[in-house]
Amino acid sequence: MGRKGDSTKLHIRRAAFDLFAEHGYTKVTMQDICTKSGLSKGGLYRHYEDKRQIFTDILKDLQQTEADREELCIRQDIPAAEILNGYLQHIRQDLKKDVPNINIALYEFCVENKNGIGAEILSRQYQRGAAVLLSLIEYGISKGEFHLSDPAGAVSSILFLVEGLRMINEVMEITDEILTGVFTQIKEMAGIQNDK
Repeated sequence: MGRKGDSTKLHIRRAAFDLFAEHGYTKVTMQDICTKSGLSKGGLYRHYEDKRQIFTDILKDLQQTEADREELCIRQDIPAAEILNGYLQHIRQDLKKDVPNINIALYEFCVENKNGIGAEILSRQYQRGAAVLLSLIEYGISKGEFHLSDPAGAVSSILFLVEGLRMINEVMEITDEILTGVFTQIKEMAGIQNDK
């Protein structure tokens, strides 16, 4: 596929992201995506077979964006604690709905497809997130900022805690006080001893 095709696919994913963020996964149809993107059905189906394929590409985009952001910060020699604080700030914005998110859509997708692609997608997303966070923690250890003996265990605990926050947030308000306490615990799990 050429540049125009890649550009069209990106346009489709952006339109679909907005729909998934607003309506969740199950309520969005390919016709909705056609309407939002301004493409005909033929134009849409030329690039994507179904909404599941679009959704999985959106998830890959989101993970890649996070990985690229962290890699850039590491290349620029930004302190690991500062990168972790940026990660936590992004989570705070996500939970406060300051930025559009597709958390509900992700949970719906995984439940709807729990015996197949849903479990696979969630597992791959977890593995990619774990790789990104482990890279950050190892960077922090190498810089002498983080002090912990089990980086992989800390990564698992942090990721499950963050996913729990996202799920709970969909049914009850998580106050700033609660978030501050949880984020303090995450920093301790990452082995930060002197967070400014």
